[in-house]
Amino acid sequence: GVIALDHGDGRRALALFERGAELDALSGDDWGKAIDGCGLADAHLLLGDVDRAEEFVRDSLHALVEIGERDWVGEALSIVSAVASARGDLPRAARLAGAAWAIWMTIGFPPVGKDLERYRERTAPPRERLAPDDFARAHAEGEAMTYDQAVEYALRPF
Repeated sequence: GVIALDHGDGRRALALFERGAELDALSGDDWGKAIDGCGLADAHLLLGDVDRAEEFVRDSLHALVEIGERDWVGEALSIVSAVASARGDLPRAARLAGAAWAIWMTIGFPPVGKDLERYRERTAPPRERLAPDDFARAHAEGEAMTYDQAVEYALRPF
């Protein structure tokens, strides 16, 4: 599914992540289901279905927090950032991007390669459409959030 996302093929990514989620559910793999949910959210965003993307990423975020998978919590926060951008809430998108970045830096697992590209794509709307000082301020506010604050902020309704 990730390769399909990287090639902009949302329909193929959706089908692959749906199949992965089915298999993970059958095997009782909660971690796999949570990761698949992030992929499904990304695929729905690519296809323009923001409501479904939000639904999947929220469910995944809850599961990832419960599992204690901080790296993927950062990923989920960056996906919620993209949802915020799609909903027009650019300051919130910038804060969530900052919170995701801070989590990755705290655990010593910064995104590289395609992961960094996806992060930059997700954060492009607030970076490009907010005034530079406003983006920097909001991003810094997100970076200053504690882990629990960032998760709570991401789960607030839009």
